[in-house]
Amino acid sequence: MFDKSRPLELGDIFSVTFNLFKTTFTRNIVIAVAFLAPAGLLMAYGFDIFISSMMDIAKNAAESAYINENPELPVNFFANIGVYVLALLAFMLGYLGAMIGITKISFAAMKGERISVFDGFSKVFSATLFRCIGQGILISLIIPLCFIAGIFITVIGAAAQMTGIIILGVIISIGGFFLMIYLMFKWYFAFVSIVGEDNYVFDSFSKSSYLVKGYWWRTFGILFLTALIVDFAISIITTPLTFILMWDFIMQYFKMIADGSFVQNDPDTVFKMMESFGFSFGILIIINTILDAVITPLINVVMYFDLKIRKNDFPAEPVNNESF
Repeated sequence: MFDKSRPLELGDIFSVTFNLFKTTFTRNIVIAVAFLAPAGLLMAYGFDIFISSMMDIAKNAAESAYINENPELPVNFFANIGVYVLALLAFMLGYLGAMIGITKISFAAMKGERISVFDGFSKVFSATLFRCIGQGILISLIIPLCFIAGIFITVIGAAAQMTGIIILGVIISIGGFFLMIYLMFKWYFAFVSIVGEDNYVFDSFSKSSYLVKGYWWRTFGILFLTALIVDFAISIITTPLTFILMWDFIMQYFKMIADGSFVQNDPDTVFKMMESFGFSFGILIIINTILDAVITPLINVVMYFDLKIRKNDFPAEPVNNESF
């Protein structure tokens, strides 16, 4: 039972998340599969042809036939890189779409509302998608910059052989690393703010900062703990699947070790081992990502509501205790 009158303890967070998972699972899994399965298959195909073309180049280079007899190989290789990059972008967009739809459904459930799968899809194909892309781009640019700036200064100092600049760069790198971690969790709930409360990009950063202020260490600790638990839970499912989907690769690997061809680095045996790797590995990524998509947004939403309770941020829209 979710009670907005008191903050959630750690046990409450797990309990509410589990109840939310049961309440929204059917709709969430539909959205996750709809967005991630097609994009994931495209990504797996792109990865497979990329690995295959890379193995072709390695094998032909070892046979000294790379330049003289197969000039089309490097052309195909770079073309396949392009296909893989486009497929990877499609998969990333699919993941973003799944996260938006699932977050919206879960956020509504926490308010005591039940919205349909169609409403979840509608939220994805709206201005929210572009706001989330913008927020993601800003996060990806600003946060790593804190660390990269120090590395850049260190490189300049090393090139100029100036010890003082090198020391300054190292200090900035260390400070930038901790600042990067700080900002990562300070702005962690900007995505939920955009999807759940229709905030604009910069407003979402402000809202997340406001909610996390005073609870940074608690937020960091709980999210770190839940990430470990989720990863462990997913690994229980994906580990057996790894042996099933990657069986050809695993068997070929041990065969190469047994007959000594692995040590000899024979291109033919390496190619045989890798030719089944790409697509199977892509399927594993799809399964892992779908499982992550139906769990992680729920934890984020529950944590978001817990912080709203702690900040008394429910001026006009109370949470329905009968939601679960």
